[in-house]
Amino acid sequence: MNTKAPIVVIVDDEPGILEVQKATLESLGIQPLCFNDPLKAWERIRQGPVDLVITDWEMPEMTGLNLLFKIRGLQNPPQVIFLSGFGNVSRAVQALVEGATDFIEKPFEPGAYQKAVRDALERSHSGESHISGGKNKAVADRAPETVIASAAMKRIFETARAAAASDAAVLLLGESGTGKEVVADFIHRQSRRAKGPSIKVNCGALPESLIESELFGHEKGAFTGADRRRIGRFELANGGTLFLDEIGELPAAMQVKLLRALQEKTIERVGGEGPVASDFRLVSATNKNLQEEVAEENFREDLFYRINVVPIRIPPLRQRVEDLPPLAAYFLEILAKASKAPLKELHPAALEALKRFHWPGNVRQLRNAIEYAVVMSRDRVIELKDLPEDVLHFQGTAAPAGGGAAEAGSAAQTVAPRVVVPEGGLDALLQSVEKDAIETSLIRHDWEIQTVLDELKISRSRLYDRMKAYGIKRP
Repeated sequence: MNTKAPIVVIVDDEPGILEVQKATLESLGIQPLCFNDPLKAWERIRQGPVDLVITDWEMPEMTGLNLLFKIRGLQNPPQVIFLSGFGNVSRAVQALVEGATDFIEKPFEPGAYQKAVRDALERSHSGESHISGGKNKAVADRAPETVIASAAMKRIFETARAAAASDAAVLLLGESGTGKEVVADFIHRQSRRAKGPSIKVNCGALPESLIESELFGHEKGAFTGADRRRIGRFELANGGTLFLDEIGELPAAMQVKLLRALQEKTIERVGGEGPVASDFRLVSATNKNLQEEVAEENFREDLFYRINVVPIRIPPLRQRVEDLPPLAAYFLEILAKASKAPLKELHPAALEALKRFHWPGNVRQLRNAIEYAVVMSRDRVIELKDLPEDVLHFQGTAAPAGGGAAEAGSAAQTVAPRVVVPEGGLDALLQSVEKDAIETSLIRHDWEIQTVLDELKISRSRLYDRMKAYGIKRP
């Protein structure tokens, strides 16, 4: 390790965790700078120089992921390690793809924590950057536009590159899971704002009661529970790009405030006394037909024209099957990195089954299917029997009883299952099936509500009603 004392910043809103990390680093001879407020930590980080940032994932003022987005814009960004009590493979993958060096679950084992810190500092001192451009080069040294093979997606990225040269608002259209966020990232990285923050908001995932505070921020004491100032996403995006996913879900009142923010480049915090300037470039996305929403008076016409300067429609995965093999290989790479396990590969029979599937959840569902197969596979090669059930039983692709790859060409015989009726009778059975279907869909699609609604073909209000009735809560 370099003889120069490394500068390490720790960010965590739990004082006890901060103390444990501080003691663990001091045992390595490192005197870290500790912050329980990510905004204050950011002020120190941007002053530089900093070798390493270790940040919590969930924090009140600003999430660790948003802090990473801001760090990506620095000329010499430090290494970033995520520490989270809500860790899982999906979250680790997201952190690594966005540019983090490593991901550690709470409660952490001191030895593993120290090793992750040593490795990150060695990379820092060697000048190896993992955050440039927002993609972790240790995971995959490929830009998103190269993880495709179809002519349709190549045209999409050509259009996106042209749009990135201006500050014009871009509207990304297409089904859930097609890769709209990836294209939004590409536009940011190709724009003059690439060194600024890239802030992302899923409008459909925010409760209506909290969306104003999340987007515009609030002052201390603005409402019950507002025990400190919170900086909203519009302010965080100052000098960079704001990506509003599922913009069609914005309530009418928020549509008015968004229109004003776009026109005036100022926002007002909840409980604030005056406007706050924010210079951001807007990229929006939706799987809805906004023109129909305008006709039905669910979406403001003036806002639609404001955000629809450059529309880009992304085709579903089933219409560009050529992209599936490189995407599958890419997901295998990042999953191997996230789980710190050997890289696996797909047996040709498994790959053919993936190519035949219709992918209602598109690329997001493919990533989940690859993750499932990696978990189920006991060998280096992922075979047909390791794929999810919905892929196996689609259009005769089910594996035979033996499950071997060599037998993959023959279709499995369909055997009618024996239904065991619970004590509550048919009603109890139907409720059990409904509960299982909802839970399975939520887990499969990583709690992307709109994708779940599309798959189950139910309304948002009914989904929330059923989740409440069955006690289904996001972990």
